[in-house]
Amino acid sequence: MKKNIVNHQKISIVFAGRNDQYGGDFKSKLLAAWKRNYTEMITRGIEGEWIFIEWNPLNEDYLSYTLAPLGFKCYVVPASIHQSICTNPDMNFMQFYAKNVGIRKASYPWVLLTNADVVFGNDVLDYLQNNTLLENIIYRAERRDIKSGLYTADFPKMLENTVMYYDSYGGQHFERGAGDFTLYNKNRIDFGHDENIKDSDIYIDIRFISNYLKKHESNSNISPGFKFIGTVFKEDHQLTWRNTSHLASSHKGLNKREEYLTQNIPYHLPENWGLIDYPVKKLDDNIGLLQPFPKTVNIQLDHQPIIPQLSSSNSLLISASPKSLKIVALLTIRNEERYLSRCLEHLRSQGIEVCVIDNDSTDQSLEIAKSFLGRGVIRIENFPYEGKFELTKICQNEERLALEINADWFIHHDADEIRQAPPPYPTLLEGIEDTDRQGYNAINFDEFVFLPTSEAESYEGKDYVQEMQYYYFFEPDPLRRINAWKKTPHINIHSSGGHHALFPERKIFPIPFILRHYIILSKDHVIEKYIKRVHCESELAKGWMLDRARFTPDKLNFPSKSELKKLDPSGIWDRTEPWDKHHFLLGKKETSSQPLSKLQRLEKGLARSQAWLEQIQANLKE
Repeated sequence: MKKNIVNHQKISIVFAGRNDQYGGDFKSKLLAAWKRNYTEMITRGIEGEWIFIEWNPLNEDYLSYTLAPLGFKCYVVPASIHQSICTNPDMNFMQFYAKNVGIRKASYPWVLLTNADVVFGNDVLDYLQNNTLLENIIYRAERRDIKSGLYTADFPKMLENTVMYYDSYGGQHFERGAGDFTLYNKNRIDFGHDENIKDSDIYIDIRFISNYLKKHESNSNISPGFKFIGTVFKEDHQLTWRNTSHLASSHKGLNKREEYLTQNIPYHLPENWGLIDYPVKKLDDNIGLLQPFPKTVNIQLDHQPIIPQLSSSNSLLISASPKSLKIVALLTIRNEERYLSRCLEHLRSQGIEVCVIDNDSTDQSLEIAKSFLGRGVIRIENFPYEGKFELTKICQNEERLALEINADWFIHHDADEIRQAPPPYPTLLEGIEDTDRQGYNAINFDEFVFLPTSEAESYEGKDYVQEMQYYYFFEPDPLRRINAWKKTPHINIHSSGGHHALFPERKIFPIPFILRHYIILSKDHVIEKYIKRVHCESELAKGWMLDRARFTPDKLNFPSKSELKKLDPSGIWDRTEPWDKHHFLLGKKETSSQPLSKLQRLEKGLARSQAWLEQIQANLKE
């Protein structure tokens, strides 16, 4: 198998701390370590951004105010958020929760997790300068604790003054000192530290490594491995591991070695791990303060990484922060109380504002929408219901609003959908901003349909996004859901029933985004959803919604788990064997459970590739 090699890699360097003078003069150690690392990296031409997460600071005299002018991208997690998460009253700092925040905020695929007072050895720096990185490898370094006052000493002198050596024994003990140097590609290894443990910071870094092995031990496409590339150094003090590891409990929390090393691996993280859905208030250039819920829509710091540069006077020059795009989802609803709260919460977490258009709902949908005003929902419109479902008129009304609302981009959205950007973008906002920066003005979404696998299953009243695990890839035609577009005076979504945003000089981003479609939640739901709906005859004549209009309860035919794809926690979506019909509406006689033949799969793949090739050719002509 050919290995994936990334040339000229840039690195997001993530570490955390707080203004508590941990281990002595923490601020001075941080600055001394950073100055040496930064200078050595610049000398060798190694590009990177520096991300500092200030967790549970003692007061508002944040360290971030010192670091941001040096080019750091800083996020402050206040005491209120720490207290809402931590279950150990004796523990004031959650290093690995903090590093998860940094992972999710990182601009580059390659992420280095380290500590604020760690100095990289020459062997590590030389390796990064002279080698390419393999995406399926986690890179590690051996840690040495050294005597104080040696951060400016040369490499041999630091080696000579080692007081504690975390020996890897030829690379076998790959977990030792993992919190001090773990370098990996987050596009390939898409998870963070275990957020299920809220009473300790001990061994959480080891669990990260073990989780990687366990998740991919049977996946031949990953071929997991580790490589030690040198040494890192850390000044010894009274709170280092060698001086506290004998304690059953310390400032790092409970020391439950056997439990934390072996139990519940692999672990799984929620969709919003790394506090990615917490709103961010801009305090200063390059400093964001995470806000407890409820607050306004999430405001991200710079998506483009901040690269410090030295002027002729050897002072650091910081570029100005670009303004975030305003992106609005146009969400028309009628009796969507099952979905609406979850949908609006997700959009808010993704940095997307919402205009809700209520089609005379008779349930609690309108009240739910009103509760989100000022919390992601910017506007609520009424669109009168005239006795039937008229998709053309709904889309024409959204076209009107897209011309009227002051925004940069729009998304045609339904309440039963959860949309997300592909890796490496943490949020829809950041994915669309990068799409815009690259000169594209439309986005296609690949649709993955989730549903129960038997009549006994019901996800009503539950967190269906977390609990529904089985889906099929729905693609009757390639490039079928072009649902996001840059503001234009000539938008047309009504002629395709909302499936295609049509306008002159359209350029579709070449990587599809993700649409998770939770089409039904239970047997009762599907009957209520489609039996009661009155369709527009002119739209049925176009072939729209025929499967819904012809549905009767006796046709209900839930697919089995063996016919569907199972959700992969690592974020890999299975696009093999796409479906071109919603078979659960068609009845057993009309449904074939036979898998596609090899020829059919090739034909489907060829059609998809041909559609993308034609789009790329059209983009190149413009």
